[in-house]
Amino acid sequence: MVIMDEALRKPFPALTPADFREHPVWAACGPAGEDGVWFTPHGGALPVDPDEGHYLVRAQATLSDGTWVPACFTPVTSEADACRMLPHLLVGAAPFDLDTLALGEAEERVRSCRARLGKRPEEVWPVKVVAGAGLVDGVVKCTVTVPEPSAEAAAEPARGRRRFWSARR
Repeated sequence: MVIMDEALRKPFPALTPADFREHPVWAACGPAGEDGVWFTPHGGALPVDPDEGHYLVRAQATLSDGTWVPACFTPVTSEADACRMLPHLLVGAAPFDLDTLALGEAEERVRSCRARLGKRPEEVWPVKVVAGAGLVDGVVKCTVTVPEPSAEAAAEPARGRRRFWSARR
């Protein structure tokens, strides 16, 4: 893993669409602290290999209504690891986690993201997220959907609330 410029270190919540326009791949640098994991622009060869480090890559999310939104995710090498991609929309002061939004957790964050997007739920879900071309080896796209209510979820809310993912190379 090649780190480009230590002066550009940022905690994950501080990364913006402009950061990803200027540097399409960010590498984790140093241990997670109070602000979470810190990242710095990746200055090495592309595409990155997810097995060689913890990266964030520039992506584009397409909402159900066709709207494009800047996004990022952690690349993985196997479709079986899709739940570790952790796609985020880059539409506010801090990235919005699609898992949190899909599951309706953290109600204030969900309201904030919906207000920022100006969309009804049916205009958002499912969300398709695709990495920028040539940025990563491995899985380059995923789809996040809202889980359907089920009898199991009603009977055991903690067990019934899970990620609903699909991913492809």
